[in-house]
This record gives sequence, C-alpha cells and structure tokens, in this order.
Amino acid sequence: LDSFFRLNATATHAQVADVDSFRHITRNKNGQGSICDATLAPGLIIEKTGIESLAFSNVSLSHAVFKSVTFRGCTFTDCLLIGTAFADCEFHDCAFSNCNTHKIHLRDVYVDPRAFKLSKCYRQTHANIGLHLYQQLFRNAVNTQQSAFAAAADIQMRRWLRHQRSWEIRKRTMSVGTRLSMRSLLA
Repeated sequence: LDSFFRLNATATHAQVADVDSFRHITRNKNGQGSICDATLAPGLIIEKTGIESLAFSNVSLSHAVFKSVTFRGCTFTDCLLIGTAFADCEFHDCAFSNCNTHKIHLRDVYVDPRAFKLSKCYRQTHANIGLHLYQQLFRNAVNTQQSAFAAAADIQMRRWLRHQRSWEIRKRTMSVGTRLSMRSLLA
C-alpha cells in the first residue's frame, strides 16, 4: 500500500454494493483470476460461501462481515481489512501481503498467523497495527485450541510489541520508568 489507510491510486475502481454482486464476481472468477481495484460496501455481510484460488489485489474489505466463509488458496495483496470481522471462517493455504488489518476482528477462525506478511517499513510507522493483528490471531488461536497457531502468533506478537515500544521511546510517549525497563529488552 502506498498510503497505509487508502487503496493505491488506479484509473478505475469498482464498487461492490451488495452480496449478489460479490457472489457474482467471486463465482465467475473462482479458481481462475483476480479481483483488483475494488471496494466492498461497508457493513456488507457475506455468509456461507466458499472462495477458491482467487487473488485480491488493492481491494477494500473494510468494515465488511464474513460469516462461515471458507477461503482456499487465496491471496490478499495491498488490501484494506480495516474493521473487517471474520466469524467461523477458514483460510486454507492463503497469504496476506502488506494488508492494513487495523481493528480486524477474528472469532473462531482457522488461519495460520504465518500467512500474514507486513512490510518492514510498518515496523517504524504502524507497529501498533501489526501488534493488534497478532494479538487477535493469538486470542483466536487460544480460544479455538490451535496451539501451533497460538505459538506462532505469540512469537510475532512479542516482536511487534518490541517494535511498538521502540516507536513509543522514539516519540517519547512512554513514561521514564517504562523507558528504563524497556532498555534491557531492546538492547
């Protein structure tokens, strides 16, 4: 993403206003294509469907709700998942690259935390979002008793916590006592 809270600029940008439109474009492209430069209407609820081998690129799924949706072999690149809610969903062999997951909600979701890759520059500029993502992934994995996923999310959560603390120290938003105790962690 060129700007972390906006889709990359393009000449054309499709609006997906309702569930039927979303199902139409995903069914027509399932297993053979991509959805690029599109925005789902905020609050759109997608339920009980499967999506296979579809590449989402520069797509805003922000504030959409996905319930009982299974994604298989899908990729999400430069997508906005701001405030997106996933409940009872599954992600099999999927990948997320440089997506903004600010305030994402996960409940009873099968997803491997290693599927998420955030640009290294986000460590300096948006560490809080990476931290929130891995906190959500950790809580979800613990609640669904996915111990291997919980361990992977915990490792990443701790890494992003260090990035966040480092940012707080640079910005001087952390108390002096906390700064001193963090020195040993960051050294």
